[in-house]
Amino acid sequence: MLMHLLLLPALNDGWIGEYGTPKLMDGHPSVRMVAEKIVARVHAEHAEVECRFWFKNEGPATTVRMGFPDSDSDPPIEGEPVKSIYDRFESFVDGKRVATELLPKRGMAEYSGIFQTKTVRFGSHQERLVTNRYRVRLGTLAIDGPPPSPPQPAIRVFNYIFSTGASWKGKIGRTELLVTFMKDADLPPGPVRLVDYPGDQPYAYWRQRRDVVATSTKGFRAAGRRLYLLRENWSPKGEAHDVWISFGAYLRK
Repeated sequence: MLMHLLLLPALNDGWIGEYGTPKLMDGHPSVRMVAEKIVARVHAEHAEVECRFWFKNEGPATTVRMGFPDSDSDPPIEGEPVKSIYDRFESFVDGKRVATELLPKRGMAEYSGIFQTKTVRFGSHQERLVTNRYRVRLGTLAIDGPPPSPPQPAIRVFNYIFSTGASWKGKIGRTELLVTFMKDADLPPGPVRLVDYPGDQPYAYWRQRRDVVATSTKGFRAAGRRLYLLRENWSPKGEAHDVWISFGAYLRK
């Protein structure tokens, strides 16, 4: 049985309300996400990710506050300073670096998420490219079974949450996700083998095999040490559309 230990998110840029507690909104009246491409390079302990979002304003000129979610499994303590989970986070609009602000600055009683925020101006019917680049530690899932803990047998996790992209107008025209397991990723040599979750398995199963487990393998293609996912004209609503990839058994201290 897999037991939750720590999962760190990577999520789509979303539309954040301009006032009050920052939170995702629903269905922007004019700005649509035309396409997105996420390229992730997964190492043994961290992932380096570039997200490109092509937006189009289908109405009059408008200003939008965008938010890229930034939080771990546990909400911050009320009143305590908020810290980013990212080792590095950079954002660009049409290739130009823009500053982001981590909001809220302190934990709040009504928790609605933490976001790397920026304000983007759209002219009437203007298209803009928003790029986020970041480095983040991988999450972990504990595995029941030998060897006994401590240390605790675990597998590493890379996840990408698409559902925050549902805050924009209409459907996303095209989504591409490319995940590459780098040479130092803790996997046996050779091509990865993508499988659905195989049920309860001991530590030795995960350690000896090249299996990479996805929440759902539907739509994925595996080639060498890469995974590729393509979706078109779709609405990323609900957890069923999110991606969770587990691999690389190790002993967690």
